Formats: sequence, C-alpha cells, structure tokens
Amino acid sequence: MKTFNTLEELHAEWEINGACKEGKKFNHSCKTLQEVFKKCPLNFRLWRLMHGYTQFEKHCNWNEIQGYDWAKLLTYKPKYAKYCDWNKLDYYDWVMLLDNHPRFIKYCNAEMLGKLNWEYLIQRHPQLKVYKPKKFKS
Repeated sequence: MKTFNTLEELHAEWEINGACKEGKKFNHSCKTLQEVFKKCPLNFRLWRLMHGYTQFEKHCNWNEIQGYDWAKLLTYKPKYAKYCDWNKLDYYDWVMLLDNHPRFIKYCNAEMLGKLNWEYLIQRHPQLKVYKPKKFKS
C-alpha cells in the first residue's frame, strides 16, 4: 500500500506503476494532491483502489459503482465489501466474484444463478453445493 504526501510523489509513482496516459494526464491537471483524491474520475479511482492506493477511498462515491465493477474491485480488494450494494450484481458478476471469493455467497440471491453457473461454481468450490437451489426457473 503506497501513500503520498506530495503531488510530486504521486507523479513519480505514476511514471512506474503501469497507469494509463489518461490517468497521468488527469493527475497533472490537478494543482494539489487533495484535488487528485477528491476529483478523481470513477474509472481511474477503481483502478487505483484495486492497486492498493487507499488514499482514494475517502472521496469515493460507492453508490456510483455498478455490478461488474463491484465484482472486479472485490476480487482484488474484498475489504470494500462493506460498501457494496449487492443488488447491483447480476448473475455474471456473481459468478466472477464467487469464483474468486466464495465466502460472498451469503450476500447472493442463489436463485439468480442458472444451472450451468452452479455446475461451474460447485466444480471449483464444492462447499457451495449447499447453496444451490433445488429447482431452476426455465
């Protein structure tokens, strides 16, 4: 987890961390480090959170994050589950998330997943079998 005390430290990190050109350009458009944290667009913020830059948590509008982005973020950083609106995840998002972190099954509407989704998940995580619905909607 890297933290920054100055804008210059952030710029130096962004030269070596694999960030996109647009992200670097955004950083350079800001006059202060606080401005970077506060005004960071959601797509850049998610990348930064996934890569352990925790200073971007404070100004994150968690309500703006949609299902796929939640599944991706939680795959990398499960600690953000406390902010998640689980209703935003669809069956695809759930399969991706549960494949990486089966413990999140407690938040999932198991009936949302289809028979093939369950076969895949149970093959990878047999402990999930107890959550599989007895019948599936056609």
